[in-house]
Parts: sequence; structure tokens; C-alpha cells
Amino acid sequence: IKTYLRFEKEFPHKSESTLAKIRRAELHLKQGQNKQGIEILNIIYTSPKTPKSIRFQARLRALQKTIQTNDTQATQEILLNTPWDIDTMPELAVLALCAFQTADTLLAEKKYQQAIQCYRLVPPKQILITTQQKRLKKIQTTYKQKRDRNNPADKLWLDYCKQHIAKINHQLQTLKQAPDYTNSYLLHYGQAMLLAQRN
Repeated sequence: IKTYLRFEKEFPHKSESTLAKIRRAELHLKQGQNKQGIEILNIIYTSPKTPKSIRFQARLRALQKTIQTNDTQATQEILLNTPWDIDTMPELAVLALCAFQTADTLLAEKKYQQAIQCYRLVPPKQILITTQQKRLKKIQTTYKQKRDRNNPADKLWLDYCKQHIAKINHQLQTLKQAPDYTNSYLLHYGQAMLLAQRN
């Protein structure tokens, strides 16, 4: 943690400084220091200097942690108050599954409008797989181009990107092997729409 923090202080204007922040946040989360980790992720998300793709990765990681720790209020705030860029996000599968899980919770709590907002972030499984494959291929292409430049300055970014590719690929394989949630999702979505009209 101290190493990454020192790098951030010494090179605050380098793009790698944001990656160092993410690494530092992850270390806090792994050590059970959730408050500190999420605070750093929020700083990354709100900073205008952070590239858009990294902003949403930080936001998504914070969302995963609030779900993991059963912090329902924080989960809803992140999910409903973030303008998710679903057209470019590489980790769309994670967002979709988080949104589905949260939507079902909101439906059970009779918060129908909020549930509908979450269900709208969930594409059918086959569309999600196809989209995720395209995003993965795009990231792999960018990674190969930077790797082939053989620029030492890219090392931190390449290390991060390599781990990110492995993570997205794992998510994709898990998604392919999982049961198709589409019918259940459409049923719950329709139920929320119907109940919202009655209230």
C-alpha cells in the first residue's frame, strides 16, 4: 500500500497514478479495510482526470463490495445513481448480474420503480455473451498493440491490463457455463412493471 501511495505522490500527473490508486484500493479491500478501499474507488470515479473506462471499473468494484458485505443502501445508491456507460463497459456481465440481484431484492421490498431501473441494466444472456466477447477482443487488441511497442513506461498499464483481461475472460466463461437467466429475468421484470402500474 505504501509503495503505491508513494508512486501516486511522486507522479500525480502520470496516467499510471490512477492504476496505482486502484491497486491500493484492492489491497485495502483484500485486507478487510472496506471503508478505505471504497473511499479510494470513489475518488477515482469522481476525478475528472480518470479515463472513463477506469472510472466505471472503480465504480463497479465498489458495487461488488457493497453487495458482498450486504450493504443494501450503498448498493442501491451506487447502482441507481451511476450513469452506467453500458455501450462501452468491458465488464458488462458483472454489472448485469449485480443489477439482476439488486433488482430482485428491490422487487421483494416492493420498491417497484427502483427495481425496474435495475432490470433495465440486464440484457438477455445470449446478447450479454456476444457483447462481452466483443469487448474482450477490443481490450486484447489494445493490449497487444501497447505490448508490441515495448515501451518500459507502459509496464504498469500492461500488468493491470493483463490481469483485467484474465478477469473478464473468467467472467465470460462463468457466464457461458451458468444456467440461462433470461426467462427468470423477463418474468421478474414484467412482474415489477405490472405491480408498478397498480401502485
